[in-house]
Amino acid sequence: WFSELTRPEASDRLKAAIFEFRRSKDTARNLSRLGILYEKAGLGRQSKEQLKVLEENHADSLYTYFLRAIIQYGQRKYDKSRANFLYASDIAHDMDGEAAEKLRAQLLAAAACSSFANGDIIQAINQSERALELDSSYLIARMVKVDALLRTGQKDQAAQEILIAVHSGLTLDLENKVPLDTESAFLLLEEIDRTRANSKKLSDVKG
Repeated sequence: WFSELTRPEASDRLKAAIFEFRRSKDTARNLSRLGILYEKAGLGRQSKEQLKVLEENHADSLYTYFLRAIIQYGQRKYDKSRANFLYASDIAHDMDGEAAEKLRAQLLAAAACSSFANGDIIQAINQSERALELDSSYLIARMVKVDALLRTGQKDQAAQEILIAVHSGLTLDLENKVPLDTESAFLLLEEIDRTRANSKKLSDVKG
């Protein structure tokens, strides 16, 4: 009821996900997806319950680190969220393909957001720059770098970063996308999962 009142769109999506979850297996993907939607709907306790199940059954999954980092950011445990975003990025580093590279950029940008929120400005700049090396079009990385540069008094450099964003056609719309765009990142996770599953099938057939 509270979720329907305060976050109706997120609540509707959560209801659909719960219905789907009841008909599917308790995979890392499904547990993480449901946990994210609980978090978006403002239902922190339920989100943490999903994380607990993930930790018990899929401790080393990228989906587990992903959900844990998002929950910790929402709890303002910025040191811990940064550590988990970075670790998730390290896991993605061992995966091939454009999707893995874009996901790494988003996770590094999320780590930069955590660093900035924690007052670690130099780390925020470094992590945002690492993200931009992987995906120069990723807006969150660009704008957290702008904020960090402004915090250190580097106004000219910050202005240049904004110009780059504008000239690249970015809209500068960050609503519901900090510390990362969970929808976009989750789609990349799913794409990586499918690619790995298909590769395993081909390998099994050849074997």
